[in-house]
Amino acid sequence: MMGLEHRGLNTLNNCKIDHKFDIRDDKNYRADESQEIESHIKKKRVVRKCGPKVPEKPERALYCLTLKNPIRKICINIKKRVVRKCGPKVPEKPERALYCLTLKNPIRKICINIVEWKPTEWLILVTICLNCIALGVYTPYPYLDTNNTNQILEKVEYFFLVVFTVECFMKIIAYGLFMHSGAYLRSAWNLLDFVIVVIGLVSTFLASLFTEGIDVKALRAFRVLRPLRLVSGVPSLQVVLNSIIKAMVPLLHIALLVIFVIVIYAIIGLELFVGRMHMACFHNHTGEITPDPTPCGGAYPCEPPYECKEYWEGPNTGITNFDNFGLAMLTVFQCVTNEGWTNVLYNINDSPHYIGLILRHESGSRIIILVFLNTLTLASEHYQQKQWLDEFQEIANMIFVILFLLEMLLKMYSLGFQGYFVSLFNRFDCFVVISSILEVVLTTTDVMPPLGVSVLRCVRLLRIFKVTKYWTSLRNLVASLINSMRAIASLLLLLFLFIVIFSLLGMQVFGGKFSFREKEKPRWNFDTFWQSLLTILTGEDWNEVMYDGINAYGDILLNVFLAIAVDNLADAESLTAIEKEEDEELEEGDDDNESNGENDDESDDDIYKNEDIDEKTSDYTGARPRRMSELNFATKVPSIPKYSSFFVFSHTNRFRVLCHRIINHSYFGNIVLCCILISSGMLAAEDPLDSNSPRNIILNYFDWFFTTIFTIEISLKTITYGVILHKGSFCRSYFNLLDILVVCCSLISFGFQSGTISVIKILRVLRVLRPLRAINRAKGLKIVSGIVSGILWSM
Repeated sequence: MMGLEHRGLNTLNNCKIDHKFDIRDDKNYRADESQEIESHIKKKRVVRKCGPKVPEKPERALYCLTLKNPIRKICINIKKRVVRKCGPKVPEKPERALYCLTLKNPIRKICINIVEWKPTEWLILVTICLNCIALGVYTPYPYLDTNNTNQILEKVEYFFLVVFTVECFMKIIAYGLFMHSGAYLRSAWNLLDFVIVVIGLVSTFLASLFTEGIDVKALRAFRVLRPLRLVSGVPSLQVVLNSIIKAMVPLLHIALLVIFVIVIYAIIGLELFVGRMHMACFHNHTGEITPDPTPCGGAYPCEPPYECKEYWEGPNTGITNFDNFGLAMLTVFQCVTNEGWTNVLYNINDSPHYIGLILRHESGSRIIILVFLNTLTLASEHYQQKQWLDEFQEIANMIFVILFLLEMLLKMYSLGFQGYFVSLFNRFDCFVVISSILEVVLTTTDVMPPLGVSVLRCVRLLRIFKVTKYWTSLRNLVASLINSMRAIASLLLLLFLFIVIFSLLGMQVFGGKFSFREKEKPRWNFDTFWQSLLTILTGEDWNEVMYDGINAYGDILLNVFLAIAVDNLADAESLTAIEKEEDEELEEGDDDNESNGENDDESDDDIYKNEDIDEKTSDYTGARPRRMSELNFATKVPSIPKYSSFFVFSHTNRFRVLCHRIINHSYFGNIVLCCILISSGMLAAEDPLDSNSPRNIILNYFDWFFTTIFTIEISLKTITYGVILHKGSFCRSYFNLLDILVVCCSLISFGFQSGTISVIKILRVLRVLRPLRAINRAKGLKIVSGIVSGILWSM
């Protein structure tokens, strides 16, 4: 290789020295020579990139094994294959870990060697799988009952906890904790592993410290997250899960739109059907309700001696109704999922003041023409059919078997025996024909029982797949599906993993809870792993499962405040607003050209980083418009207004510049958003009945803390942008006015602690607007709220 480089350089030097040498005649030679040199250089670079240099192999190893020894040859080949494989990137190890352990520390060296050893990886994966099996074998019992198997599994749980804890500590010692790039907690998967280990240690410590008086079942429910550790150990699962997460983020706005539609129909149901499903048939003398009550007063009359009266709790123990907004949303959501919507329809129909619905049926049903006689013959079979039809089907089946057998024999004769079985479809065809012949022989000789014959006759159904060989588009579709099965294997494994997790969670939460005295235990329960897995996998009658779950635990108030962080997406932005911004930037660029004669490239670069105006215009007018997230907009930070703030701070004031840097830092916005979400959750946790309860007193201190943070935030923003007198000031935005309203209400309510004043009660109620402050921090929510408000204004 060095000789080739030297020869190429000498050739080029001779071309420069010899004036009589015709370069045009030797042009092809020089091109080939340069390409050969470049290819060798590229190969050399590739070799250098493929890991460390492989050491030279001596003539003998262990004084007896030469290079020609077969055992040594096998070991050398295995080593080459291992080196060529590109495994997962090992995180860079810092000079110090935990501020004290250097790379030369013997303890850290041992930890690095162990965690980067391949068998350790496999050991952890096997331990995770065994832990999943142990969680599946566990059988929950009501009233804290248990059995010997569960007691053994509780002891085995300590082994799994010790293994995962040792692995966690060794990785922290090897890679560090958090303070540098490549640290243990810098990876999301490692953070998940760390949280699972910490929760396991806390639950074990609390269970051993407080043997009575404390229920750690809620913490033990987090054990079901351990199968997710399998994702961190399999790179293909990580790729699939990350792709799913990235694909779900743009769909969050559609989910919000669906929620808005459900809210609208819930309000409509609340207006039309409130209190309509509480009348049932009661006995005139005894006052007892019918055994299977149903709403009455409308299309469903009560037969004597029963009379339609109030008050009945309603269908499904009062869950399915439109009496309040929450239950109305739940009922509408049930109808949207097409589960149990007919029962809701019948109940509304039977209840008083039924609102008539006009249903439009499509005319003209499409008739499917059966082209294949074999399929028509199979489809004509039915229960209690006539004797002549049985004979006709048997004769037709014999004819089809003979035809398919002749086809197979002709193919074997024309293609040859080996050539016939090269095609996978021919193998499948041969299997179907042989199975059909075997079925005919067994049915005519009465060797097999009737059940076995019925099962064997199902092989006839496989004949319909013979059409795929002659139908090109269908054959290509089947081939694509078969080829894609390998690609979606990781996806199927990931879906199964989530099903297992939720099955285990159902066992932890609802195991043994579906045993009601007034009725038998339903088939959908979470008492065993297989029953729980079947309930989660099918998803059938999920509303019935929900009813039993609510009845098992009583009324549970679930407060969910959803905050969507979609700051990095601009998919929902209006194209009109973008074009308006472009026009403004272009007008500024034209003004600069008229005054200074400068080019307007800078104004274009402020809007787009890598593309010019002509390219962007063609993107908008192309066959497929580009998604807005692909346009690569530059995110602009609002600058400090040139006007003074509070008539004291100029736009160059150092303190004002410092405030501007603080409020525009990414950490500051994330911290404020987290405080908003946490404070909103604490508002939902307050006890509305007893304002002086210990829980409310503790939450009141947290309310002081969060209100202080929000006050500091508003103070920094008003110092930076001013209050209201100039353009771009803080109070010129409606969302900022909402922030000021919420914070002022909290401060005034703290100033007057007496809860007897009705005005103070109203001010404290206005704290529920605090979750709306998250709209100003999430760009996607802000855009959606603006679009909805614009639609409402147009309506």
